[in-house]
Amino acid sequence: MINVVIFSKDRACQLDALLRSLYEHLKIDYDVVVLFDYSNKEYSLGYEKIMTRYPNISFVKETNFYEDTLRISLDEKYVSFLWLVDDCIMKNDFTYDSILRRFLEDDTVGVYNLRLTPTVTRMTDWPDDVERPFPEFGSDNTWEWRTAVDTDWSYPMTMDGHMYKTKDMIPYLRNRLFGPPPSMDSIMHSKPLDRPLMICNTQQKILGIVPNRVQTGSPNRHGDVSTKEMNDLWLSGKQIDLDHLYELNETCGKYHYISIKFEERI
Repeated sequence: MINVVIFSKDRACQLDALLRSLYEHLKIDYDVVVLFDYSNKEYSLGYEKIMTRYPNISFVKETNFYEDTLRISLDEKYVSFLWLVDDCIMKNDFTYDSILRRFLEDDTVGVYNLRLTPTVTRMTDWPDDVERPFPEFGSDNTWEWRTAVDTDWSYPMTMDGHMYKTKDMIPYLRNRLFGPPPSMDSIMHSKPLDRPLMICNTQQKILGIVPNRVQTGSPNRHGDVSTKEMNDLWLSGKQIDLDHLYELNETCGKYHYISIKFEERI
């Protein structure tokens, strides 16, 4: 069983889309815990609706990001955990296949990247983003991240769609102080997990959908649909249309420019 840990702030509408996609495509035994925070009453109301809709999911209101993250991530009853942020969806079925088995059984493989595949040639859909060279793949879509070109292929430590083994991350995380993403990514990236290989699937499992930004620690690119606009739609009974997002091709890791469609919530 894996532990799916989701980080969310002010984006109940996007969180709902992620949770629905997990229910549809995650085909292994798993539990979900959501660490969430909000800026005002309206965003709080959005999460109240989420918690009513998903009574079997554990929701943890953030009080101390570092302590909360360690507590919910490093549960030794799970062999591994998957970190997700609320601006992504699970695009295709995730099963207990040879790739997951290799990740769990091979101590040289430290990270399972669910966003990358051998078809992803661009990290984002920004017009100035050029195609990136692939690493040299070994068996089961493994690669040595230290020798890869400086892109997502050489970035093992992130909270955005990476799976880690609990036994590896207990000593790793407990020796570091960090704040919310992306500051946590930066701290981990400065001293990554000492495992030579990363692994990915032949089919994209996690797709980034980035219409907005809530963190202020890094000037990450994003689209132009505000969190307020999406929260207002969510509170009015709308939800994101997932079928439209599932149709996106698998040559890009994150989409910013897409037109997000909404439908009535059932």
